Amino acid sequence: MTASLADLIATAHVHRHQLGDRAVNNVRKVLLHIAETRGALPAEVTATDVLNAHETRKEAISPKQFREERTHLERLLDLDPIPDALADRVFKGEATLADAWTALELQPWAESALRPRRSALKKVIHTLSMSRDGRDLPANMKALESRLKTLRHTDLGVAKASAATITSHVRGAVALVDLNSQQRLQKSMLTGDWAALVAEIRSYSTGGRRGLGHFEAKIWPLVEYCFRHGIPAANVSDDTIQELWTDLEKRKVARPFETARATIYAWEALQSKIPTWPATKLNRIHADGLSSPHSTFFQHLPDDLKADWAAYVEANFGDRTQTGSDVDLTALVVSATDSEYVDPFADTEPALPGRLRSKESEPNMRTVMTYAANAAIHDIGFMPHCLTDLLNERVLRRTLSRQYLRQQQRAHAKGEARPSKRNSTLKFTVSVFKAIATDLGLPDDLVAAFDGYYDRFHPDVTGWKRTKDGHKRTFRKQRIGPRHARMLDQFVQQGGDAKLLAWWRLPEGLLGHVRKRLSAVGDPALLSDKELNDANTAVVAGILRGNPLRRENIAELRIGAPGTGLEPNLRIPEDPKGHARIWLSATEVKNQRETTVIVTQFATEALRFYRDWIRPEVMRRRGSDPQNPYLFPTAGMTERPHTKHARDYHNRAWQAGFWLDLHANRHLTAKLVLDQDPSAMDIVQKVLGHTKKETTEAYYAEINDLLAQKTFQELLGAFTADLADALRLNLQKAPS
Repeated sequence: MTASLADLIATAHVHRHQLGDRAVNNVRKVLLHIAETRGALPAEVTATDVLNAHETRKEAISPKQFREERTHLERLLDLDPIPDALADRVFKGEATLADAWTALELQPWAESALRPRRSALKKVIHTLSMSRDGRDLPANMKALESRLKTLRHTDLGVAKASAATITSHVRGAVALVDLNSQQRLQKSMLTGDWAALVAEIRSYSTGGRRGLGHFEAKIWPLVEYCFRHGIPAANVSDDTIQELWTDLEKRKVARPFETARATIYAWEALQSKIPTWPATKLNRIHADGLSSPHSTFFQHLPDDLKADWAAYVEANFGDRTQTGSDVDLTALVVSATDSEYVDPFADTEPALPGRLRSKESEPNMRTVMTYAANAAIHDIGFMPHCLTDLLNERVLRRTLSRQYLRQQQRAHAKGEARPSKRNSTLKFTVSVFKAIATDLGLPDDLVAAFDGYYDRFHPDVTGWKRTKDGHKRTFRKQRIGPRHARMLDQFVQQGGDAKLLAWWRLPEGLLGHVRKRLSAVGDPALLSDKELNDANTAVVAGILRGNPLRRENIAELRIGAPGTGLEPNLRIPEDPKGHARIWLSATEVKNQRETTVIVTQFATEALRFYRDWIRPEVMRRRGSDPQNPYLFPTAGMTERPHTKHARDYHNRAWQAGFWLDLHANRHLTAKLVLDQDPSAMDIVQKVLGHTKKETTEAYYAEINDLLAQKTFQELLGAFTADLADALRLNLQKAPS
């Protein structure tokens, strides 16, 4: 097999200690220049006649530089070549600890220097590798560090003082084959069509229009991967994206799915901006690894159907124009059926009437209608032109069947049991059909038919009971959902204390960073949007840490403005020792009971800082009306949506090392209080705003179990103490 330029670059890296850093850098520069003159990637160009190809640089550089490069290139060619498979894996970034062992044996070191390195690498391989030879462990610095942190000196069978030496030797061995962690791909290193495309991105950025640097940053992981694997831009496909995703996971890149998905969005955007960008359509990916649920996205549906949807939104959602993205709801729809999976209509069940949607459903309702349109077009075989074309039992049944099939496939891919057809996603789909049919004034019998499907898929319906007003449905007691339960579990598992501390410190950390930046730049106008959002998130996190309000209440906080007719529900005292207060009227609270909240001292200070320094700049950038009364304003007289608060909080929490959303934050604060005092259920009920104590008890049923066990143990302890006292008294009275 003829070696490529990529193989020579990998060989130079493995023999870095023999050649020296300067020689390795010069050799890489020469080989990349040769690839550039050939208009191809290094993996596509054979390494034959490299010295003659180097002659083309003679006129472009100084004689001294040419002689130096020539000498270094000849030294490389005089070295014994490394195995082709090893060179290929090193250049692609796919080397393993077994390759590190091979590279170690290729070094021209004395036995006294090799022996401790072999011993250290052998100990780590035998401890971590399932294959016992290291083939299953990537030789990647980032991945290695995460594994080494799990090892103790006892795992390696050495004294504590020797553990640092062993890990140092292992890092040195891995560095021999980890090419990509020691050199980041630069634009000047690109060759082939990627070089031309990246140049197009940068030339667009200097043309007086908005630049494309943000798209370049998002596409760069794909550029790096293709450069290493010799994939021209014209050959990028869905398989390339899947391989990139896998590669990011192996190399322990943070949030690999989000990174891979962002490359697809950037690819789509660059196709619309740069005429020469490859026309290949990349399908969007989902966290479960399945393909997109839509064969036809909303923007590609018939114009009259989209116009009918816009009219429906305008009529039923006032001036709200943001109708959500194409696939915001759980990705559940597929385009084909499979007899291996069970149809949700296999068992007939009695029809039961259902309930209506909530006011926050609009964005996801568009998504459900997109699912329904795909079912009509690709399963039933007709083209819908208005919403009423989709609102029938046939389309609903087909949509639900496809969604449930998707759920089964996702569970199968994860090795999980088949999901119940009674779940919140299918229930929500039916509720959307019913809600739109009701809003459009469709016949009552159709709405009633949708009711039956709604309850058929409701996860909590248990039956019916007779009341004085007729028959009424009965439901299971509500409990914390599985997703939120997993969020809470992270705080009681190994490392949970550190995550709990990170949660507690999050608002101080964010606010401290913004204060420091403001002190450095002197003017809020010089703060970035991210820093303004960090100040926003610090206030939200600070309030919710001590006052578990609902997300909607946080978004609708008002400090008031004369003449708006919107009274303030938040008062921030000027006294540094005072506490801010929040008043929520009955119409603003879910349980329809007026609520007064006393804000903590830290949150009050954060509110004062945000109001005085950050909010005016936010209003300027967002185009807010000067009379906007909301604490968190956006364009005109509107408030910032609670979904954006939730997004920013989730992202900052992830960066801080824990996984939590704003609603789970309510559960966490309540659980922390109940863990300390299980008898404080009444207090938690009051603070959370639950109308019934039974709701609080159902959410925190395990706390009731703990309280019962604690009381049982106390009673049992008291009994045994009394028994011991009685026995001791009897012994004292007994004759000697």
